[in-house]
Amino acid sequence: MQRKCFLTCTTEDLDKAIDLGLHAIEIERSNCRRPRFSTLTVVANLLDLRHQYTLSDGRDIEKSVTIRHEVLEICPVGFRDRWELLGNLAMTLHLRFSWGGELDDLEKAVRLSRQAVDEAPTDHPRGFAPAILLAEILSLRFNEVGDLADLNEAVHWSTRAMAIVSPSVADYSTVVLGTVSHLCSRFTQLFASEDIEMAIILSERLLASIPADHADHVAAVYSLAKSLLLRGPMQNNTRDVRSKFLGIARVLGIIQTSYGDILAAEKSVSTTLLDMYVQAVGLLPRIAFFGLQLQARLQSLISGQHIALAGASHALNMSFPQVAIEILEQGRAVFWTHALRLRSPFDAVPIEFRHRLSSLARQLDQVSDSTSYSTPDPRIVEAAAMRRRQQSEEFNRLLDEVRAVTGFQRFLLPDQFSTLAKAAERGPVIVLVSSTLACHAIVIRSCGDPVTISLSSVTDAWLLESGSLWRSVVTKARSTLRNRLKLAKSAGRITERHAKAEEILQRLWVDVVTPVLEELRVEVRFICRKRPRIWWCPTGHFVHLPIHAAGVGRDWCSDFVVSSYVPTLGSLISARESYVPIEKRNVRALVAAVSHSSMTQWEDLLATEEEMCAVREALPDGATIALPPSDDALIGVEGGISADTFLHLLPQATILHLACHGQQNPENPLMSGFVMRDNLLTIETLMPVALPRAFMAFLSACETAKGTTFQNHPDQTVHLAATMLFAGFKSVIATLWYVAELTIWKVYS
Repeated sequence: MQRKCFLTCTTEDLDKAIDLGLHAIEIERSNCRRPRFSTLTVVANLLDLRHQYTLSDGRDIEKSVTIRHEVLEICPVGFRDRWELLGNLAMTLHLRFSWGGELDDLEKAVRLSRQAVDEAPTDHPRGFAPAILLAEILSLRFNEVGDLADLNEAVHWSTRAMAIVSPSVADYSTVVLGTVSHLCSRFTQLFASEDIEMAIILSERLLASIPADHADHVAAVYSLAKSLLLRGPMQNNTRDVRSKFLGIARVLGIIQTSYGDILAAEKSVSTTLLDMYVQAVGLLPRIAFFGLQLQARLQSLISGQHIALAGASHALNMSFPQVAIEILEQGRAVFWTHALRLRSPFDAVPIEFRHRLSSLARQLDQVSDSTSYSTPDPRIVEAAAMRRRQQSEEFNRLLDEVRAVTGFQRFLLPDQFSTLAKAAERGPVIVLVSSTLACHAIVIRSCGDPVTISLSSVTDAWLLESGSLWRSVVTKARSTLRNRLKLAKSAGRITERHAKAEEILQRLWVDVVTPVLEELRVEVRFICRKRPRIWWCPTGHFVHLPIHAAGVGRDWCSDFVVSSYVPTLGSLISARESYVPIEKRNVRALVAAVSHSSMTQWEDLLATEEEMCAVREALPDGATIALPPSDDALIGVEGGISADTFLHLLPQATILHLACHGQQNPENPLMSGFVMRDNLLTIETLMPVALPRAFMAFLSACETAKGTTFQNHPDQTVHLAATMLFAGFKSVIATLWYVAELTIWKVYS
């Protein structure tokens, strides 16, 4: 019966076995003899099991302690297997401490375990068991009392058990996992690198020695992930941090991909894994090392491009939308966050830190262009890299010192949800989350908790495929929109690609937008300005699809709401907080165009001249910034504004209207840019430009908010529209794909 209970552990079998055992004990007592120690031991084992298996009132564990004391009386010192009986009583006292919390039980368990270790024969197949039990109880006492000597001794005994246990023993994995746990615990106290290195080695060896279907395989994967994650933050060298992060990301991926069902069933494991995601995302800023070039910084984030999305999805599956939002904000826009942090005002920090922080921030904000080290002297490059590493480390040390000052605990740290929720003060913000785990929408309102909507009908694979198909459809359709004649001829023709586009828009409407509108209780169409406004914050593969254009038949998203997009919640909050109303007399508008570029691969944009005239006529007298004749597309014969003139005049502008070609570089997004008369004005060139007066930018160009393909580049929203927001514009009107001149004319008019 005992064997059956430990295999099936049904309440009925357990109750029956205990009743039989107690009855056998009573029979032996009635015959005026002491019960056999084997019978007593079996009954005590079953009582321990029922105590753990059911909602115990404590009577089972009390009865078990009494029985195990009687067993030791029957088997005095010198009894062959007394060391096992001592261990049994120690384990039962351990259970009673966990239930009742009496420290005396823990003290007795330690003493009994020590006796068991002393009496256990070294040549016994299970001679290692008392050492493992003693290590576990000592570790528990350390957690209760905080005496580091207990933790040191726990490591000692578990290491000793490791030395004598054979890998062929069934409990080998339990011994290894216990040792790793104690090593990790001590590392968090002493930060001794040898502890965490040994924990990683043992975890890797265990994983290599057991099959994937082994009962402890998941625990071994988790053990390795925890060890790697603990080691990551201790590394000061950027390259080491990156390699450790890659290992952590790989292990997290294995856990989520192969053991999702286990995570769903084991809440404690799932909670711990969420903590690991939070910590892993926290490493991303260190991976985005302040390199010599912007491109190096961006590329360094590729390794972590899926971590934030997977972590957010995991949090949403656990019904923690606030945590999901925090993970997304911290992990998705690291590239921009780094740059913005260096441009933070330090006027409010204590004076003893102010000058040095400002000076270091200015130095770190300076970057070399992508060609500065094309043919470098290795010694010069290494010296420059070392100098920047030292500056970065000093900058972070100063930030830690500032945060130790009362009132500055959160200075330049990632925003918490209580702060991020301010993004919804003027209307709902909808965060669309896409990962291989699941797809969700998070609805954030001006008050109340965020609401999670499971988009169960949408998969990450479908979003990826649809994004690619949509780009293909738009690219092919561009040729039919070259002029009014072709547009008229094709107006009545429904092609296969049009049907695919309509299918995408229909599914977005049914499976994404409609559930959101239902949650917001937007049920009727509104006319013009009466429509409520919402802000979409798409992530992952959602970023390449036109959520605002979703619809079918007579129902279209734009009939119900006015849609805006934000790359992050923080960018929206920052734009609002830095907004200063501009009086009409202080409006300074830079209205520029490029109708012809010296870069021959770009066709002429003749309608831009008409566009410039229309925009300038709509502005108040004296509001337009005068252009040099050679840079004015309406006057000069050069073809429009040059890159240098644009950069020179842009800081004066409160409003920008730029009509030209735009290009998103899929391989190197920092080389995306505006096609000027003489050159490509890239994101890399625009980033250092500060625009304190900027208010609104109308980017009358293609692909200015397109972004890069998610599978090749990090989810860092690196496109021209985001660059303008970063530079200082509070609002940007941009395009998600190729647009024809006629289409742009309809928009700005």
